[in-house]
Amino acid sequence: MPPKRRHDGLPEGIYARHRKSCANAGQPDWSCGCPPSYQAQAWSRRDGRRPTRTFPRLREAVKWRNDARSAVQSGKVAGSRALTLRRASDDFMEAAEGKLVLNRSGRPYKPSVLRSYRTALDLRVLPDYGVHPVIDLRRSDWQRLVTTLHSQGLAPSTIRNTFDPVRAIYRRLLSLEEVDVNPTRGLEFPVAEEARDRVAAPTEGALLLAALSYPEKAIYATAMYAGMRRGELQAVEDSGVDLDANLIAVRYSWDQEAGRVAVKTKAGRRTLPIPRVLRPILLDHRMRRPWREGLFFGREHDEAFTPSTIRRRAREAWGWKEVPNTERSGSRTNWVTVREDALEPIALHECRHTFASLMIAAGMRAERNPVAIAKQLCTLMGHASITQTLDRYGHLFPGSEGEAAAALDAYLEGRG
Repeated sequence: MPPKRRHDGLPEGIYARHRKSCANAGQPDWSCGCPPSYQAQAWSRRDGRRPTRTFPRLREAVKWRNDARSAVQSGKVAGSRALTLRRASDDFMEAAEGKLVLNRSGRPYKPSVLRSYRTALDLRVLPDYGVHPVIDLRRSDWQRLVTTLHSQGLAPSTIRNTFDPVRAIYRRLLSLEEVDVNPTRGLEFPVAEEARDRVAAPTEGALLLAALSYPEKAIYATAMYAGMRRGELQAVEDSGVDLDANLIAVRYSWDQEAGRVAVKTKAGRRTLPIPRVLRPILLDHRMRRPWREGLFFGREHDEAFTPSTIRRRAREAWGWKEVPNTERSGSRTNWVTVREDALEPIALHECRHTFASLMIAAGMRAERNPVAIAKQLCTLMGHASITQTLDRYGHLFPGSEGEAAAALDAYLEGRG
């Protein structure tokens, strides 16, 4: 270990250390002249140990020592070097899977979320960071991981998703007083180029649906004219589709391993209207099914449809064919057109965006207030707040900026 020494003028409990790369680290007289790092110590009489951390800058070492001393004086446990990130992640995953740890909304983690957490940890975090004690990992260490993942060509969204379980682990460690700070706060992530999902115009949407048959037509039509998510479409039961009252009750979503699960949020539990354009499609779908009770759009009465199969059959109906990609290894494929009148494919989630676009256009044509439209759309889409709706679909409100300015002018003139 590079020797440490007390420099004149340093605060009590702060020591200067050689750099790890210093060739003369074994020299006790500091003749190498390398710029030092700073080790901070805080003695805990109750625990009989001396928590220690090293920082590249003096002010960071001083701040940590002051925080650590405050934690010791208030009775907090300053953390243990025996607790590695791998052990902390294993403890977190076990507790989360047992529903002993809740997400920030106060609800159990969805199985799909925990699977994505485990994948991110096993592939991109634990191989390099798992052996380190959690109290030794600093923000600079996590920022370097961001840089490494970005240099490997990972998408910005993948990098952010990689840190979701790390943040969750540190939130739990904070609540257990195993650490005093969350080193994942304030990280700088790469920003993806803004891209808007495809939205089909009303005429184009009708053509896309007309080219489909059972069962794809009803699935895509319900996403396009009711705005349901894929998992909600997989989980909706026959009893939840009331064609007499023209209502669809959304209560569940579908997980590929756990099966039917409750929707993620209270806002996701909602009742959707069935418009006239959608009702005959759903009625035809119900009549064609070989069962009368069970999953409304299921592959079987108790088995959800397979998204990849539905997507492939829809693309083929729109005039596209899946062919092997000879330029890349693995199972990747290309889609090529096989008809001159081929239609541009649309994804199920893009049908949901199309529904939002149609609702906004209909509300604007009826000269409704944009805020009222956004509130209604928030309810229909199952968003947790109107802010989420406006962040996602605010660009679809034509002239909303001008109307907002006019409303402000009217308010100011009224006060004058």
